[in-house]
Amino acid sequence: MEMNGSDTALAFGTLCFGTGAVLAVSAGGHARIAGWVGFGLYAVIALLLGTRGEALFPLVAMAVVEARRHRIRPLWTFVGAVAVLLLAGVVRQTRIGGLTSLSPSLWLSAPLDAIAEMGFSLRPVVVVLGWDEPLRVGATFVAVPVRFLESFLGWHGGPPAYDDRLFNVEIANRVGQIGGSPVAEAFHNFGTLGVVLFMAALGALLARLEWRSDAVLGVVLLPLLIQVRNSFAPVPVQIGFGLLLVALTRVRVR
Repeated sequence: MEMNGSDTALAFGTLCFGTGAVLAVSAGGHARIAGWVGFGLYAVIALLLGTRGEALFPLVAMAVVEARRHRIRPLWTFVGAVAVLLLAGVVRQTRIGGLTSLSPSLWLSAPLDAIAEMGFSLRPVVVVLGWDEPLRVGATFVAVPVRFLESFLGWHGGPPAYDDRLFNVEIANRVGQIGGSPVAEAFHNFGTLGVVLFMAALGALLARLEWRSDAVLGVVLLPLLIQVRNSFAPVPVQIGFGLLLVALTRVRVR
């Protein structure tokens, strides 16, 4: 779990698992079955290791694709939502206290704990509102391509090991591992107007995706879900990677 947060290759591998599963489900037929089975095996291992987002966020993206292809009954939606909340709470507790922390009361309170945890993204917003300093003017949004150019061209000796242009790095260094927030990052860059414009742009993107194919919707939605409590900087790169795979599959079909 610790390596997943620091090892780029491992993080890229988990992204590939999610992207591949989404593409398999969107393809339908035998590929859809193989995608669910393969991802199910991966998710069991990931959850046992204490990693939740790498399993649950792709699961949500896959469920969205399924819902577009096949109507999901409200009962199954309710049961699935409770199961996801239960898993999120149980894995979080066992990650902190181990298997010995499991108790009958935990199984009852885990869904409520997971709901409460989803509200923790308010803390980065409150923290950023308290910072009295100049706005970053978009520096955190373009940090990944800028760092790549620096490492490739040798500007300033390459990107530093600690780089507060990455929003999650700055948050972790100044406050601790409290995650991130799209609202907090937008405000940190452009103030209140930035929050309005950034969230409006995300809303317009999601609305536009309703008219696209299941594969395109899935590979764009996946990074947005994974990074919802982190930095936005990797999202364009991850979306580009997913769209490249979609384009390659279409070339192969032709």
